Amino acid sequence: MIPHQLLASRNGSSARSPRRPVRSFSYRPRLEGLEHRWLPSTLTVTTIADGGPGSLRQAILDANGSSGVNTIDFQIGSGLAVIQPRTPLPASTNPVVIDGTTQPGYRGTPLVVLDGTLAGTSNANGLQILGGDSTIQGLVIGNFHNVGIFLGSFGGDLVTGCYLGTDFTGTQYAGNGTGVQAQPQDLQRDVISGNLISGNLTGVFLFNTDDNRVVGNRIGTNADGLSAQGNGGDGITLAAGASFNAIGGTEAGAGNEIAANQGNGIRLTDSSTAGNLIEGNAIGTDPSGTLALGNRTNGVAVVNASNNTIGGTAAGAGNLIAFNGNDGVLVDTGTGNAI
Repeated sequence: MIPHQLLASRNGSSARSPRRPVRSFSYRPRLEGLEHRWLPSTLTVTTIADGGPGSLRQAILDANGSSGVNTIDFQIGSGLAVIQPRTPLPASTNPVVIDGTTQPGYRGTPLVVLDGTLAGTSNANGLQILGGDSTIQGLVIGNFHNVGIFLGSFGGDLVTGCYLGTDFTGTQYAGNGTGVQAQPQDLQRDVISGNLISGNLTGVFLFNTDDNRVVGNRIGTNADGLSAQGNGGDGITLAAGASFNAIGGTEAGAGNEIAANQGNGIRLTDSSTAGNLIEGNAIGTDPSGTLALGNRTNGVAVVNASNNTIGGTAAGAGNLIAFNGNDGVLVDTGTGNAI
């Protein structure tokens, strides 16, 4: 008989769980008491109710009580499903996949809506991901006072295919305080890719976090990228030592469309915010460069930040910056920045 501890290890128990030494078994092993824990599993949300069996709240609690990377999928009838928490949802403390693309009827546009209208409090987040190595995909998250998706602690998270700050059509405002925020220390290694992040106070906020990638998003437009639906402040803010992050890239589809925001398209601030790379983006216009979708202030603002790079000489590294209200690129203090 294989003890449950060894079976869990073979099936992907968390690397942060304490490892027990492997024992050699004698001819008649003595069985020891086993701690209670579950193996990784799929937890299915079947109701829009705020609690109880089949709810998203209960699925998060169950995933927190289980080892390994669990999956939360959705089978709430078919088509649009709107979940309205009445208090903030519990933080996710173990690695998890929350997959809205499993909702019946999904055809590339999110159908599972997490609506914070009733959640109250200035600290209400849509999802708070603290376990690391998690994936959030195919959700609409709006109307939360604080952050739509908060990424903290261990990093290695992926946010993809979500609408953050709009309704499910991607054309109406349903803003959060911030669309998505990463805020641990040291290496975070999060990827924010292929999302619509519009209508919030701030679109993306990287705070004291390194080595993240923000690629292929529409930040400040509607779902088709052709009309303004700006965030109320900056499209992307890097602050308080956010360093060595990549905004866009030279690969096909890596550039972001960052347009129509009421502040700057991208703002880098604080003397320890350094080593960031901004390349391949359309800032203030669509990727064709023909639509005037300018950010209200500057395309890129560098304020007391040093040693960052905007653009480059490699194929695809240049940013297309046009139609912004003030400067295309503003450097206001800071040293060693390259444009």
